[in-house]
Order: sequence, then C-alpha cells, then structure tokens
Amino acid sequence: MKKTLLVSIMAALSLGAAEIFVAPPSGVQKNPKVTATSVADALKQAKNYRQQHPGEAIRIVFHEGVYFLDETIYLTPELNDLTICSAPKETVVFDGGAVLKCKKRARLDRNEVLVFDVPAQAVCDGFLDQLYINGRRAQVAQLPKSYFAPHYPEKLLPEAVTDRKKSAFFYKEGDFGPDYYNISGIDIHILSAWNDIHTPIAKHDAKTRQIQFPEKRIIWSKPEETCIVWRNVREALTEKGEYYFDNQKMELYYIPCDGETAENIEAIVPVNSLLFLAAGDEQNNKKVSGITVEGITFRHGGIGRLLYSPAYEIPGAERFPVLHNEYNRRGQTQQGACFDPAVVSFQYADHCRVLNCRVEKSNFYAIGALSGVTDFEVSHNTITDMGAGGILVNGVNAERFPELAKLVSERITICNNHIFECGKFDFAGLGILIGFARGTLVEHNLIHNLNYTGISAGWSWGYAPATGGENRIGFNHIYNIGQKMLSDMGGIYLLGIQPGSRVYNNLVHDISCRYYGGWALYADEGSAHEVWERNVCYDCTRNAFHQHYGRENTIRDNVFAFCEQELIRTSMCEMAQRCNYRFPGLNYSHDFNICGNIFVSDGQPFLRASHMQIFSPDELYSDNNLFFDVKLPVDKSVIAIKKEKGSADWPGGDKVVNDNLAAWQKRGLDRHSVWGDPGFVDAAKRDFHLKENALARQLGFYDPAPTLDFAGLLPQSCTPTPKIENDCYDWYQRHDQKCKAAQAKQYELIFIGDSITHFWSREAGFSHGGDTWEKYFGERALNLGFGFDRTQNVLWRIGHGEVDNQKPKAIILEIGTNQFSGTANYPVDTPLNAYRGIRAVIGALRQRFPQPMPIYVMAIFPRKGLQSQIDAANALTREFCATLPYVKFIDLKAAFTDADGAIKAELYQTDGTHLTPAGYEIWAQAIQAELNKK
Repeated sequence: MKKTLLVSIMAALSLGAAEIFVAPPSGVQKNPKVTATSVADALKQAKNYRQQHPGEAIRIVFHEGVYFLDETIYLTPELNDLTICSAPKETVVFDGGAVLKCKKRARLDRNEVLVFDVPAQAVCDGFLDQLYINGRRAQVAQLPKSYFAPHYPEKLLPEAVTDRKKSAFFYKEGDFGPDYYNISGIDIHILSAWNDIHTPIAKHDAKTRQIQFPEKRIIWSKPEETCIVWRNVREALTEKGEYYFDNQKMELYYIPCDGETAENIEAIVPVNSLLFLAAGDEQNNKKVSGITVEGITFRHGGIGRLLYSPAYEIPGAERFPVLHNEYNRRGQTQQGACFDPAVVSFQYADHCRVLNCRVEKSNFYAIGALSGVTDFEVSHNTITDMGAGGILVNGVNAERFPELAKLVSERITICNNHIFECGKFDFAGLGILIGFARGTLVEHNLIHNLNYTGISAGWSWGYAPATGGENRIGFNHIYNIGQKMLSDMGGIYLLGIQPGSRVYNNLVHDISCRYYGGWALYADEGSAHEVWERNVCYDCTRNAFHQHYGRENTIRDNVFAFCEQELIRTSMCEMAQRCNYRFPGLNYSHDFNICGNIFVSDGQPFLRASHMQIFSPDELYSDNNLFFDVKLPVDKSVIAIKKEKGSADWPGGDKVVNDNLAAWQKRGLDRHSVWGDPGFVDAAKRDFHLKENALARQLGFYDPAPTLDFAGLLPQSCTPTPKIENDCYDWYQRHDQKCKAAQAKQYELIFIGDSITHFWSREAGFSHGGDTWEKYFGERALNLGFGFDRTQNVLWRIGHGEVDNQKPKAIILEIGTNQFSGTANYPVDTPLNAYRGIRAVIGALRQRFPQPMPIYVMAIFPRKGLQSQIDAANALTREFCATLPYVKFIDLKAAFTDADGAIKAELYQTDGTHLTPAGYEIWAQAIQAELNKK
C-alpha cells in the first residue's frame, strides 16, 4: 500500500519561498508541476535546497491522496521555516497504519471469524490496542461488555486505604475464569477515582482468586468503587464487530458485522507511534522554528504502552532526542493520561503552528507541545477518536528545577479546535491538558463527549512553587464531559498557584461523574489568585463550582443553575493549610470571593462547605448576588449548608448550618444580595438569555448573552483571513501600500470597510464619491476600504499592520454586506454570524485603540434583495453597540430607502449595492455631524 509520490521544486514568487509539490501517481496528470519521488525524498530535497539557499522558506504542498508513513516524519532545526500543507480544497491523509489482508475464514469456538496476520511492529508488549475496520475503531472482546456493569474486586492488596500503591487484588467468584485461554494476553482495565490503569497479569492464583500486577499500581478508590474490566479475552469474543488478538500465534480474529466480507473489509492497525515530530537540539541551544503544518489529516498512530518515567519511552524513540515528560518526574503519576505524548508533537520549538488539521483514529493525545515550546499556535483543528485526549502542553517546572529554565513553555495559543469522542483507550485523557506552562490562551474551543475533564491547567498540588499562571481560558463550549466513567473531574480544572489566570465566558454543562466529582468549574488543591467570571454552568451531577482549598480566588458575574447537588461547594477550609505559608502575618484576605453571580436552583441548597469556618466573613466574601429557587420560596430555601461530620481538629466542626437568606445575612454575608426570578427567556429549556425587562437587567447584573452566543467555535466571519475573492485589483499589493502609508503618516480619521468604502476616494481608479471624500476628509483620512472584503478579511488586515503606528481621533467602520454575497469561495453567512464578525472587528479595534477614541459603526447599508438578512444583523449590532462607551451605531436606512423599504435609485449604482455621489454625500454629512459633536 506504499504509494509512490511525485515532487518538484520551483520558485514561488508571491510568497518568496521554494515550493515542493507532492502527489500520488494518479495525480500526476492533473499536476504538471509534480515530479517523481517519495515523502522521504521530498524532505531530502528540502534539506538539499536549504543547504544551497540558507534562510529561504520552503513549502511542501501535498495534493489529494493517502500517504502511508514508513516512519515518523521527523524535523530538526536544519529544516526551520518549513510549511507542510495540503493543496487548497484537497484532502491529504498521513496514515501511520498498515492494511491487513484476511488470510482465511474460520470458526473460533461457536463464532465465524475472519483471521488476519498481524505485523510485529503493530504489537507492543504483547498487546494490540487498536484495530480499525472500514474506518471505525473496532471493539476488543471484553468482560463485562459494559463499563457500567457492577464488576469490582473483592479486596485490594495491601488492604490499607492509605497505601495507594497496590500490588494485587482478589476478584469475586464468577467474575473471572481460571481456565481462560492465554491469561498472559489479557489486559486488565481498572477505573479508579480519577485515573484508569491498563495492566497485564503477572500471576494468577485460581484457588485464592488473586491477580498480581507486574508492578505496583496506584489505586485511589475503595474496592467497591474500583471498576474492573477484562479486555482481550478470547472467551468474550461473541458479538459482531468484536476482535481478539492472540499474541502467541500473532493472529487477529474478527467477527464481521452484517454486510462485511473478506473481500470488502478494510482492516488497519497502526504501526507508527508518533506520526510527526519537530524537535530542536537542546544541547546546542538550537530550536526548531517556523514550522507550519496546515490542512493535513493524521490518522492511525499511537502504538505502545508508556512507562511512568521523566521521558516518553515510545517505540522507535532511539532516533529522537529525549522527549521530556515533566508530568512523570515524580514517578508513577497517572492522572490525565499524562504518560501519553501526542502523535503530532513539538519539543524545544518556537513560532510553530498546527492549523486546520484533523487528527483521528489514534491512541495518545493528538497535538502536543512537550517542553521548551514557545509562541506555538494550535488553531482550527478537528480532533476525534483518540485513545487519550486532544491537546497536550507539558513544559517543565523551572521554579523547582531552575537548571531546566530553557525548557519552559509559554505563549501558547489554542483556539477554535473541535475536540470530541476521545478517551477511547486511556479514559482519563483530557480535551486540553496544560501542565507547567504560562501565558497560554485557550479560547473558542468546542469540547464534548469525553470520559474525563475538558480543560485542565496546572500540575502542582498545594502551594509548592510551580511554573504557571497568566493562563486565559475563555469562550469555550464544554459539554457531555465525564459520561459517568471517572470521578473527581470537571469541565474546567485549575490547580495550584496561578496568578493572573482567568476562566471567563465559558459555557459548561452536562458534566457527570461516576462516584463523586462532576463539577463544571473545579479549583483544586492550592488554587490561588484566579478569576472565574462570566461563565454559564448548569446540569452537573454535583456542583457548578467546587473549590477544594485555595485562597484569594474571585467568582463573579457567573450564572450557576440546576445541579443535582449544591451550586457551589468547598471541601476544605483554608485555615488547615496556613502551616504551608512561609512568611509571618496575615497574607491573604479570603478563601474566595463570590459576587455578582446569578444562582438558580430547583430545591437544592446554593452553597455547601465541609467546615464551619468557611461561613465566617473572615474566610468568605459573598455579596451582591441574585438568588432564586424555582421550587421553594425564599424562607424555605437553603442558602448555605454544612453536612459533613466534623472532628476534634476542626473547632465547631460538628455544628450544622442550614441557613435561609435571612439567617445567612445575619452572619454578615450577602448583605446586599437579593432574591428573585432573574428573568431568563426559558430556564426550563436552558435558554439563559435575559428578557428585555428581566430583573437581572434592572439590577445591573452581567448579561450572559455574550457567553451564550459566542462560546464554542467561532464562525468563519470571526476568523482572520487574507484574500478570499479575486477582484479587479491586487489585494495583497493594496495591503502592502496601506501598511506603508500607516507607517509614513499619522491620520486623524481611519475609514475601514469593503468596496463601498474603497470606492469613496479615487483610489479605485474611478470616482463614485471622490469629490465628496476630498470635500469632507481629504488627506487627513486613511481609506482602508477593500473591494469584496468581509469581516474576517478586516480582522486579518488589522492584525497585519494596516493600523499600526496610528493614533486617530476617530474610526469609521463599514463592513458586513459581503457576508451575504455568496460565491464559490464563500457561502452566505447567517445574520447572527455576520453580527459576530462585526462584533469581532469592533473588539479588535478597541484592543488596538482604547477609550476614549470613538468608533463609529455604520449599519450595513440597505441592499436590494437582501434587506431581511441585513435588518436582522443590524438589530444585533445596534444592541451590542449600545452597551459600549465611545462606540456609536449609525443607521442611515431611513435616508437610503423609500417609505415602502425600497432603496432610493438615485443613491445607488445600478448594482443596487454601491453608492452614487449623492449617496456618499449623505454618508459624509452624517459622519461630519458626529465629528462636530466632539
């Protein structure tokens, strides 16, 4: 199945880079630039070209096809400034698998099976953990069939609960057959609290029903809360779609589904561990830099079961430098499947990117920054069907190990990724795992259908010094997390001291645990100096927010609703941790601060604590909140409750608090908080938008609409994008000219827009409104109108120099009409997505130009045949602008349309879109009138 590839090199004048074109043999006739060679030869040609042209960027462009990988694609600093990408609109697959041929049909026990030989390189430690049949991950034969069957050990050894490292367990009679075939080939899958364990059987005693592990395993749960599943059991091979691997005969047995035959089945097993690795040279301080991977699908990777050590010890790793795993420096750490690297990995790298890729059908994580990775971007990728999780950021703890300072990871951007249906092998895999890293931006990701936590940041329990902080986690949509598989998990998890970290505007819901946990927002041990704000969280099996212990955390402006237990819980009082402080005196104010939140319950208490001290104003600040229970009146509802049995270690620990709002306020807490229906559109249907006359609006609470409307993947209208359409001018040349103009001169006014703005001055080569431009604005204004531009083009231009060095007195923004101009290059946007794009542009401008400089936002001009869409987008934009100081929405619809809503012909060109000089005169007068108000 290895396909010959064809390559050529030519100069790409528009990009100033060499290009290498690659295609399967079938694509040669379609691509005359292609010449014959292989993937390895493409990289070899790139190296040769680099030797002859040092410092020149290189692009390897792959045309449509499946490219089976003989080995890991491995890039070193000699190939810096390299782009590996797909040709536009073509599907390119890098496949780390091998196709199996069915050698015979046979009967195994009572089942008809297909039999395959398995290549040795697909097997690690005697196990075959992945099989893909016709594009789907096949199910290994296991007992019990379901992870929800009551199947737990009778006893763990050692029996002491405090001794977490277990060496053996006793199974219950009937749970395991002592005469099972090839017991050494059975994989025991153990679900324990927040981690899962895969282990073979070292020794089996049928008389005592004892199973011994090859090495001790950390098991945190009690026996009755420890799930045991026996995988790869031949006697369990009974259902269609299941397989069993015999590691003695190196044969695979598969029961075909209906319609599957030996002739039409495609069976693939991975034979590569890593599919892609870019790694620098630490010894000589040479980082791999400027690597971009774009538009590639990676699949069928991740073989091997890794050891608990400070390095990832994967099959074939002898070719690579040491791949650091700081997660396991302490040894035998299991949380978060942290022993897994990523099939697409970077180490000791800077200014690298993974964009618009798809990673699927593999074990391990999908995309990873292992250590020493800076200025790294992972955006607009799709990640699904992974054995562990989605995106991994490792780093090192330079606070504890200063000699590793050069391996610190920071300034990493993870945005607009879709991560779902992961944790297929290592259930504890996370959507996004950030360890010892600082300055990460995690925004607008869509994460769902995982067995464990959605996003995790921090890897230091308690107040130990750790590299981290300044992490931004916002506008992510996270749901269906946990799926009742593991415990002690949540939608978003922070750990340890993280000064400057913010968790904001996330939509988190449907979080479910196995035995305990199941929190939307989780501040674990030692969480400190964090801000959790403007999140909307609901429908959790436990709480919307849980703080284990921490200090000086702020929880404000959130909506917490409808959890099976309390909405907020803290499980340990900070007073117990004061012994960890190294300096004298009072060094913090409160455990946490709760203010400006909207709480909606359906009979459950609002706050729960395990210790009385938390209910003291010295430990807790809570005020200016809005409480409401849809089932109970104010005097019957419970604001705060303390249920756990106390001990002598906690003064007053045996007392139980069960306060309604009046009693709670007598304690000095929530003195200015109120009770009442917030006024959601339909809370029962989980629509938490506020009605126009909502009580929450009247009281000045934060409107959750930005979180509800913008959390999750951004539409294309919000994604910075260069030229999309071919128009009658050179888009890139105009951009370069405008960047130079911005550097050469300061302008009083900046007009930003599409062709309607472009055609106003005489720059387009003709004059629709040149006289009006010169009359009102002339040389004091910079025209940044670009024909056929959409909001995403404007976002790109703002971020690429067109407004740099400028300090204008005002900006006039006119954009949005082309969101409704459907072409072969771009579909028609919805009014909501058009508004989102306009809003994103306003936000980008406000970041560049802070108040009090005004931004005048033009309503999308009336346009023939599109008025209903335009009106809907304008209504949303008008409402948004009304919430912002120094942003003025200007709507000229009344001046440009008749009483019946038709556009005035004298103000428009014959296309019904662009303006005549008379139209520009009306627009100019409106702008000048606003400027005169200053």
